[in-house]
Amino acid sequence: MEIMGPGQTFGVLGVIEGSGCPLMAYGLTQTTYLEIPKKLLLTVFHESRQLSDLLLQRTSRRMHQKLDLMAKLFSGSAD
Repeated sequence: MEIMGPGQTFGVLGVIEGSGCPLMAYGLTQTTYLEIPKKLLLTVFHESRQLSDLLLQRTSRRMHQKLDLMAKLFSGSAD
């Protein structure tokens, strides 16, 4: 579970990997989203070094945050 804000992406990694996106998203407030067709996203991703680098940075940051949260959950006490 994750709370996402403006400018964040959802499902992009699953499209790039070809694994799809087994998750769902719900807007907690009035939300606007942009749906990009899979073929177009893959074309732009493969042609744009800047986009691929940015997605790698964001994905790495999110993974680090998740691992940090897991470490805190497992090392803490019930109190």
